[in-house]
Amino acid sequence: MRQTKQAISGSRGCQPKVVNMSIRMLMVIMFIVFLWGCFLGSSSLFFLLQTGSEQAEQVFNQVEQILGSMPEIKPYTVDTVLAIFMRNFEVALLSVALGLLVVVPGIIVFVNGFVLGMVLVLVSMNPEASIFAGLAAIIPHGIIELPALFLAASVGTRIGIDFWRYVIKKKDKESLTRLLTFAPLLLLIAVSLLFIASLIETYATPYILETFFGIKIP
Repeated sequence: MRQTKQAISGSRGCQPKVVNMSIRMLMVIMFIVFLWGCFLGSSSLFFLLQTGSEQAEQVFNQVEQILGSMPEIKPYTVDTVLAIFMRNFEVALLSVALGLLVVVPGIIVFVNGFVLGMVLVLVSMNPEASIFAGLAAIIPHGIIELPALFLAASVGTRIGIDFWRYVIKKKDKESLTRLLTFAPLLLLIAVSLLFIASLIETYATPYILETFFGIKIP
């Protein structure tokens, strides 16, 4: 447990500050990028709906395609847990694998926020649901899932930054080496959080929606 805590926040004698501070700072940046994506996604869809343009229908179709690619939610089943976990694991793995492109992990986070913003607008306009029901469906697992995705994106981005600094300027070789040493531990933390989030989304979220909002997921 102590090693895990040191890997994220760092200790004075165990890791370089470039690993300690940059991962935390990047996670804050990823959080801001996610919120910005949510804002743009919700505001752009709301604007299109207000104007009644033909683009609104195209956006609806795109959102439906995105949602259709997500795993089917069948509450209280192990298959759903694994499906949700694998989808989020693929996103986290992609964020790390494409970290050498530096900006790609941030783009992945932004897109997820953008889509979530549009979904919240659609939910708020559904007469059978409400924005509160939408938040109740997201927050319980989201408070665990999102930090895990931010962590994976931050690790990927940091690896990309240190790699290119070493390639171009021949600097930070030691920093890159130590980061790669601790990266598996950080990713293990992210993966563990994603699995916990998938359990919550499968077992707790349907119960909350049915108990407090009368929404039963088939």
